[in-house]
Amino acid sequence: MSINQNDFLALLPPDEPSKIARVLHRLCCGAKFTRFDAEKQLNDHVLNTTISDLANDYGMNIAREWVTVPGYQGNPTRCCRYSIISDPENLESAYRLLKSWGYREPPSGGISSLAA
Repeated sequence: MSINQNDFLALLPPDEPSKIARVLHRLCCGAKFTRFDAEKQLNDHVLNTTISDLANDYGMNIAREWVTVPGYQGNPTRCCRYSIISDPENLESAYRLLKSWGYREPPSGGISSLAA
């Protein structure tokens, strides 16, 4: 069975998900973040480090796109916008990783074949 964005949207988070888990979950739900977005939405003050950890420690394939956004006093600031690469193997790995971090399927079911 193929995993898609809806499978991630249906996952229930643990009571206190870690920062890295929150970031991965939101990326898998289709979000794209710059460091400024992550600060406001995820309380992640060092998104570049979180992304590096996901890629280097957990093997997640993360897309990086250089963008210019309004920075201090509206001045243009160049930064990276991150998103998950949605190939099937990457999403399956992300799904299993999130489950190992306490995310769970809703009571009605989900992808039970990946519950391991």
